[in-house]
Amino acid sequence: MTTASLWMVQAGQGPTALFVHGGLLDHRIFAPQMRDLADVRRCVALDLPGFGRSPAKGALAPAALAEAAIEAMAGLKPPWDLVGLSLGGSVVAEIARQAPDRVRSVCAIGVGGAGGRSAGAIAAARDRFATQDRTEFAASFADRMVSEAADPGIRALIAEMAAATPDATVHALYDLLVDFPPSLPRLEALTCPVLLLAGSEDGGAATDEMVAIAARRQHIAFSVIAQAGHVATLEKPAAIDAALRAFWS
Repeated sequence: MTTASLWMVQAGQGPTALFVHGGLLDHRIFAPQMRDLADVRRCVALDLPGFGRSPAKGALAPAALAEAAIEAMAGLKPPWDLVGLSLGGSVVAEIARQAPDRVRSVCAIGVGGAGGRSAGAIAAARDRFATQDRTEFAASFADRMVSEAADPGIRALIAEMAAATPDATVHALYDLLVDFPPSLPRLEALTCPVLLLAGSEDGGAATDEMVAIAARRQHIAFSVIAQAGHVATLEKPAAIDAALRAFWS
């Protein structure tokens, strides 16, 4: 279904849980959670503007993406439980900041630290995208999103999402990365319950920072998803499901 120009899928009944994907991905990274958690939540997964089946709309920045998501969720009764992976973690933090009265809890998976990537690394990545075969680019991206032991079918699905992302959206992502606002300080500033998750094989997740935040904030918890890379929702769905069930209860 489409709502306010965003593609959304829904499953289950009960309190609403919104799932927000990361860059070069789409709502399908949450397919296991949509299936497995429908007995306890009305699960809603959307495609952010410019990704999947949603057309591009405005700036590709967490604040603008959050505004689009809030608009799309207008017909769904709050309070909402929010779950975001990578860029989606920044978006759900921003949703909670913009609409705190509509949010019950926030779970952020695989978010990066304050350091981020250097301007040189981003420029090099942009150059590779401009010159590399799109299939090669997508396959390389998929390899970085999972552990070495990941099922080939998961790699293929992630590569399919990356290959389908419009060029304009990819370039907008690189632009965003240059001045990307750190996610963890915004997550730490939230007053609602927060769960931080990171795959044990996810080199991009700021695991040490998450541990420190959870140690100094009673309402924030942290857990490692064993033997999982960045897209742990697909690679280790049972562990993600169990973590969310425990958090929501």
